Amino acid sequence: MLLCELGLPTLALLIPLSSLSPWLYLIGGFGVSLGVVGGNVVKATFHQSYCPPELLGRLAATTSFVNYGTIPLGALLGGTLGELLGLRPALWITTAGVPLTGLFLFFSPIRRQRDLPTHQRSVVPVADSSRVRMD
Repeated sequence: MLLCELGLPTLALLIPLSSLSPWLYLIGGFGVSLGVVGGNVVKATFHQSYCPPELLGRLAATTSFVNYGTIPLGALLGGTLGELLGLRPALWITTAGVPLTGLFLFFSPIRRQRDLPTHQRSVVPVADSSRVRMD
C-alpha cells in the first residue's frame, strides 16, 4: 500500500517537466494512475475483509463522499493557484502534493504492519448478573 500511495505517485513530479519531453508527462501520469489503481485495490480488499458486511454500504458511501467531494475543492484551489502564481508554479505545487498525501500513511502505525488485519477483534459483552432473574 505504501508503494502505491507514496512511491508511484512520486513520479507525478515529472509532469511539470513535460516541456522537456512529452515522455515525462506520460511516465508521470502512468505512475500516478498505477498508484491510484493499486492503492484502491488494496484498500477495497481491506475494507471488504475487515468491515462487517452490514456496514459496507455506509463505508463505501462515506469513502466516496470524501474522495469525490474534495474534487471541486481541488479544482478551485488549482484554478486559484494558476491565476495567482501562473501555470508552471501551480503545476509544481499540485504535483508535489500528490506524493505528500502518502506521508499520512508513512507516519501512521500501518507502516509497521506486515499484513493488514482480516477481521476486527470482537468484544464479547459480559452478562450482567444483576439483571438475570431466577424464578
